[in-house]
Parts: sequence; structure tokens; C-alpha cells
Amino acid sequence: MALHRHHPVQQDPLHCRTLRLGAQRGSLECRAAAVGATAFPRAALNVCLQVALVPEPTKGGVSPDALAGAGRAAVAELPRVQLRGLMCVPPPQPSPTAARAVFARLRVALQDLNAGGLKLDTLSMGMSADFESAIAEGATLVRIGTALFGSR
Repeated sequence: MALHRHHPVQQDPLHCRTLRLGAQRGSLECRAAAVGATAFPRAALNVCLQVALVPEPTKGGVSPDALAGAGRAAVAELPRVQLRGLMCVPPPQPSPTAARAVFARLRVALQDLNAGGLKLDTLSMGMSADFESAIAEGATLVRIGTALFGSR
């Protein structure tokens, strides 16, 4: 399971733990900051669960089929982590309509998790090339560095 950090903290490997979740093919590993109460006495680490809507060998993420279990496990097993929402980084799509279809799947997944009792408020999806489609499907966070600063 991949977690996207909202909180600007340096992650110390000594404060990390691994959570293994059963999935269709083996187990998924979640390395999340298990931040001690002394480090952050008032705030949990806000994270988004990365979803592999379009499986790619170079990207991680929870499969849509394993998402409900992974979301519940993240909330139950990681007390210093606040699951805020979902994120995805799909490959470029051939059209804005195709991009919207991918982003709509993430929006529906978030709605399904909330209907199941979670209280998620963040959809992190869309980058410089497709952020308009992501916003149209409910994105609350977009990554637009290239649009602002140009290519690296």
C-alpha cells in the first residue's frame, strides 16, 4: 500500500513500521510513519492512500479490489496516521474524456469508502497535463509543478 504524505515532516526510518495486508497477489507492504506521541503530541500524520487504477510496473498502489480492506487496516493499525483520502497517478490518457473516466473511478472509490464508514475528504489526482479533468471529477489536490515552473 502506498501512502502519500500531506504533512511536511522528515520521515525517520526508526519511526517507520510495516503493515502487511492480504491481497489478490501476495501481500502489500505499507511503510508509514508511526510517529511517536513525543514527536507530534497534537497532530497525526495526514496521508492519502495511493490507488493503482491503471496498473503500471513502475508505480505502486493498492488495487481497487483491495482498497476497502486497506483503508480499514490503515485506520485501525496506524494510530498516528490520519487517512485523509485517496490519490492516483495514472499514465497520460489520450483525451480529456478518458482522463475524466479514470479520475471518476477514484471519486467513486472515495464515495464507497465513506459510505462504508470512513470519513475521507481528500482526492489527490491530476497533474499539469490533466488537472482540469481531475478538478471536474472532484480533485481537492492537484500537482501542477510543470505548468508553473516548466519541465525539469
